[in-house]
Amino acid sequence: FNQSDNILIGTSPDQTMRDGTLFRRARFRADGRLWENIDFACEVNFANIQDVSNVDNSTVQVGSVGLKDFYVTFREVPLFSNVRMGHVRAPISLERYSSSIALNYMERSSMYDAFYNPNNYQNGVVVFDSYLDDRVTLAGSAAWISKADVQSFGFGADEGKYGVGARLTALPIYEDAGHTLLHFGTGYFHQALVDDRFNIASRE
Repeated sequence: FNQSDNILIGTSPDQTMRDGTLFRRARFRADGRLWENIDFACEVNFANIQDVSNVDNSTVQVGSVGLKDFYVTFREVPLFSNVRMGHVRAPISLERYSSSIALNYMERSSMYDAFYNPNNYQNGVVVFDSYLDDRVTLAGSAAWISKADVQSFGFGADEGKYGVGARLTALPIYEDAGHTLLHFGTGYFHQALVDDRFNIASRE
């Protein structure tokens, strides 16, 4: 990245962006299927750099290994059909389940940042299934939640906090290979508050 001399980012002409490069993401992923009915996924993020306060109140950057998808899924389970356990996303919001590769904008919406992103991934169980030739989906989850700290091994654990959610979708109209469709979805999510506090945050 670089900057034109005609663009100012501060109050004086000498405040410019430094010329350089940066990795936004660096991930390793392994996934597959065992014995025809057990799926697994292991995705680790190695580009999770956080600003952490030092003992003398100065800010230093530390690197931390963060988890993304890290779960095992049991298929064809009686009653629930699919049971996923591990580091998972709760089944709420289509935006939460959509990959950032397929977004129409550079960032997700402000509502996502304020309400979903603080607990984007949770440690828990998700059950899900589809019906009527995949025209109807139903999912539910129960998970432990924590603070939105450094997302890495050993950070952000809290005792006795929980979250539960459910989502139902329907696709009554699907024609012309998806060029004409009508999609409905509804969901519910409830979670306890860590330290009895809730902070609304949004990126600019």
